[in-house]
Amino acid sequence: MNFFFVALGGAIGAMGRYAISLIPVKSAFPILTLITNCLGAVPIGFVVGLVSKRNDISPNAVLF
Repeated sequence: MNFFFVALGGAIGAMGRYAISLIPVKSAFPILTLITNCLGAVPIGFVVGLVSKRNDISPNAVLF
């Protein structure tokens, strides 16, 4: 069952990365990669922060 939550989170992340890559931007700097990494780091950091402070978070939510 743990595999399902990891796969679901990964699938949503992959769809988000693909959607961001469709934005038409021409630049010498990889701005879309920067945006993608920042948008991905925020929810991951939020979850890690919650888990470190609280013990009532579902393990499935952490895997997601």
